[in-house]
Amino acid sequence: MVNAGRRSLQTADDGYYRGARYHGAIQMLAEPTGRRIVGKWVGFGKEMDVNTGPWELVFQSASTNKATVEAYNRRP
Repeated sequence: MVNAGRRSLQTADDGYYRGARYHGAIQMLAEPTGRRIVGKWVGFGKEMDVNTGPWELVFQSASTNKATVEAYNRRP
């Protein structure tokens, strides 16, 4: 199990949340292969409500060639 503990998020200055900072927690489980980590996050929303949701990290490729790096070199 991966316990990432408390985290904070600084939103974009020009976005909907106008640079607000939010704090929350995340807890995750790693699959035995190490190629997928899944869990849940919890944090406070814009109106001081409690939000939760899924979180997942998935291994995509071991390749480090130029084409692969360029394929992932983009803003979310």
